[in-house]
Amino acid sequence: MTIKDNADKKGASGSLGRLRRRSPPNDVLDEIVSYRDSRGDRILTIIVAAVIVMNVLWIYLEGNTARVIVGTLDFVYASIALMACIAALCLIIGSRWWMKYLFIGSITLNSFTIVGGVDYSMMILMILPVVSSCVYYRNTLTRAMIVNCAALMLIGLIVYNSLSPIMLGMYYGMTMLDKIITLTTTFYIVDLLIYLLICIPCYYATKNGIDDIRRQSDLRKEQIGMEKELSNARGIQQGLLIKDFPCKQYCAISSYMSASKEVGGDFYDCFRIGDDRLAIVMADVSGKGLPAALFMASSMTLIRSNAQAGGDLEKAMEKANRELAASNPMKYFVTVWIGVIDLKNGGLTFVNAGHNPPILLQADDHDTYLRTRPGLVLGAMPGVKYHSQEVVIAPGDALYLYTDGVTEQTNAQGELFGENRLLSFLSFGRFYEDPGAILPAVSARVSAFAANTAQADDRTQLVIRYRGTA
Repeated sequence: MTIKDNADKKGASGSLGRLRRRSPPNDVLDEIVSYRDSRGDRILTIIVAAVIVMNVLWIYLEGNTARVIVGTLDFVYASIALMACIAALCLIIGSRWWMKYLFIGSITLNSFTIVGGVDYSMMILMILPVVSSCVYYRNTLTRAMIVNCAALMLIGLIVYNSLSPIMLGMYYGMTMLDKIITLTTTFYIVDLLIYLLICIPCYYATKNGIDDIRRQSDLRKEQIGMEKELSNARGIQQGLLIKDFPCKQYCAISSYMSASKEVGGDFYDCFRIGDDRLAIVMADVSGKGLPAALFMASSMTLIRSNAQAGGDLEKAMEKANRELAASNPMKYFVTVWIGVIDLKNGGLTFVNAGHNPPILLQADDHDTYLRTRPGLVLGAMPGVKYHSQEVVIAPGDALYLYTDGVTEQTNAQGELFGENRLLSFLSFGRFYEDPGAILPAVSARVSAFAANTAQADDRTQLVIRYRGTA
């Protein structure tokens, strides 16, 4: 068992006071206990203010009666001043680990002076320190206050009787011990029973508070663990995405990805097929989170391996779909756009499996979507046939690929950014001097359109500008 495990075990038995922030400094349970302490100090400041107001009213009402013992009000005034000073100290310097003892001690002293010097019938006031201790969720503190305040109730009764004897006919001829027993049975027992009835829920409130602390601690630990795993998964996912694009002498390529969660389902790829062909892929996996990321990695591997095997692009996609569908118990699917550029003449052969059509940015300003009848998404079912299309890219033309996180982003009015806005922005921008500037510009434009609306989906973009063979 480690030191931390030992500390947690002690916390479960009620000794959370020992779990002050020591080592390690970022212990989750210590952080929660520290928060409870500071919150408890704020609550006690309010309780102290209420007790001071109650005291002032009580003194005003009881000061004109004969029951107040001459000189004892000075002690009550002193306890009020002490409580006021402690409350002011808390407001000035903030919460400290010792502040709770000053708060509860001052309330205990004030209650005792009222019972012993003003009115013995107010013994039930000794419940105030017990209730005050509950806000810190410490079993040892609450138990100690229950026992101490029960004893102070009896002591206050005896003190009051010694300063101003309670007139009982049976007192005459009794010894001091007999008088104490008579006082106890006559006045103390009934108040003690009421006191204990109130203490029981106070104790269990403390106990439940400790259990709540431990539950929160466990949840925080799980959350931290999950966040760490997601961060690691994101790092692995980013490592799968290509950064050093091939064929730089023929093409200028840039990419941009903004995930809506720690890990996303979008991916892109770029790889050579033989010596004179370059494949580019843009895809979007259904779903979010770790399952989508795992399916993404599998899809990426199968698409690349089948395309690099050579042969017909249609057959490669059909085989990739068949292999994905065969091992897909969760029924995920992926939309894919894949194109193969002949680097010698700019011929582009592409297959669209349910993905958004890319935009061909032409040097003669005739920008257009490469619209075709899209085939079925990959992984949904085996035996799907895919059909390829061909187009020629002239030197200087650029191909802009994206996922639906760009066009399907909504604003506060529920409007989609849409394909028309995207095409207009790209056509107006004319990014031919630096095609890589397209991607952050589009992302900024979509974010401005969404304003305060949360990012709905992953935004992945890729632009490739064909330079030609020169």
